[in-house]
Amino acid sequence: MVFEKGSIGDTFYIILHGDVGVYVPRQKKQAILKMETMSKSDRKSLRNSIASSKKFNSILPIHTMKKIENMAEFIVLKGGQAFGEAALINNAPRSASILCKTDCHFAIMNKENFNGTLLAIEQRRQQKFANFLKSLKMFNGWTNRKCERLLHAIEK
Repeated sequence: MVFEKGSIGDTFYIILHGDVGVYVPRQKKQAILKMETMSKSDRKSLRNSIASSKKFNSILPIHTMKKIENMAEFIVLKGGQAFGEAALINNAPRSASILCKTDCHFAIMNKENFNGTLLAIEQRRQQKFANFLKSLKMFNGWTNRKCERLLHAIEK
């Protein structure tokens, strides 16, 4: 078992090798569909950003274990996919249990490094938007702060 539903989330995982099952309580299987997660583009950006990062705490091997009672398998994640971000982003307990279906190796990142990486991604996104605006004649005299305010207003 990598972690159990309801446990404190302090680690982000990228599967280097193996398959894991995501398990939710049988009666609440549909509720997991509403779980807030990162978009595919944000996940890709995060994966690319941390692939070259030195912020990983370790590579963790975990071995296969048996199924969890009273839980239903929601999805199977494979090498290259990631999990554990929802608890870190929402500062909430784990919303599912994760069980290795095969022998697995993970790259793991603690909450502090994960949040730092997300902050760096957000800052790059804002800078890219500011640079785009400044390339337009109408906004070429604007400061980065004004461009950031506009971005926030657009997103709301």
